[in-house]
Amino acid sequence: MCVFINFMAGGIMPNVIYFLQNIPFTADLGDQMRWWFVWIPSFCVGEGITFSSTYKELNLARTGLIAAGFDV
Repeated sequence: MCVFINFMAGGIMPNVIYFLQNIPFTADLGDQMRWWFVWIPSFCVGEGITFSSTYKELNLARTGLIAAGFDV
């Protein structure tokens, strides 16, 4: 059970939150959910790996959201 929880928190949730942050209607939810899981160490490792490889795309998506008038 411990391995499954760490796999979900460190392998699946960072990717889910990344995709939520890139969709205009769920960007705020993705930002909020990120803080829900920060207290889990395996999530922080997975998020660091995900963010370090996709920060340019997230920055472009956020710039597009701001230009489209969404409150990010």
